[in-house]
Amino acid sequence: MIRAEVVTADGRVVVASADEHPDLFWAIRGGSGNFGIVTSLEFRLYSVPRVHAGIVYFGIDRAAETLKFYRDWSATIPNELSTAVVLTKIPATEAFPAELHGTRALAIKVTYAGEADLAEHVLKPLFEVAGPRLAGELRTIPFGESAMGGTAARYLDLVDTLPDDLIEEFAQLTGDSATTVEIRHWGGAMAHPGPGAGPVGHRGATYSVIIDQEVPQLADVLRTTGRTFVNFLADPGRADSAYSEADLNRLRAVKRAYDPDNFFHLNHNIRPA
Repeated sequence: MIRAEVVTADGRVVVASADEHPDLFWAIRGGSGNFGIVTSLEFRLYSVPRVHAGIVYFGIDRAAETLKFYRDWSATIPNELSTAVVLTKIPATEAFPAELHGTRALAIKVTYAGEADLAEHVLKPLFEVAGPRLAGELRTIPFGESAMGGTAARYLDLVDTLPDDLIEEFAQLTGDSATTVEIRHWGGAMAHPGPGAGPVGHRGATYSVIIDQEVPQLADVLRTTGRTFVNFLADPGRADSAYSEADLNRLRAVKRAYDPDNFFHLNHNIRPA
């Protein structure tokens, strides 16, 4: 994003960019709807005509081995590759054979912004550890048709590593057809923002762990960090946890400048300093 038109709490219409109202420009790129109503946006576009993407389902019996391998393998992959490992069940849709509907499985979600042969080469070791494929495929498709998708976040935490005991606990859920666990690798270019980047919090996290239900037996091993991304935050009362302390202090100062009475408060609220 390079420019935005914003209606502020006092009714002014201002343009926020690197050159005009730069403090507001910084804040709205990660600070949610706390500073005004954005009525137009201007973006710089980058050409990504096609990606190699999809979801491949494997048997669940090698879940622990696959996650342990994923932990090390994901540290070596290029920035062009986005992946997640999901313990879930095969959907009951026409895309999959009827005999597999509802089968507990390990899914690997992939989006690679590059050539198919390079993607397959990088993914081959992970797929070999996961074992025989049950269903699904990767295809080269227009970028606009691709979607990593996501898991409804009843629980979400950002973690820097995946310890063996946590992986083993995840693997114990293999017989539970109701619980979905998604481990998504972050890092990459997102972890190395350029100068002037907005206040997107906790960019350095290596993984997100998302669980779509409460699982009491995991409480002792999740070792919650309390960090989150505002995009995944269901509880508006925890908005502060989505930012670093320095960014939060700066956001509160910008809030004071543009909305000192906290008019925009029905959101993931940042209180004025």
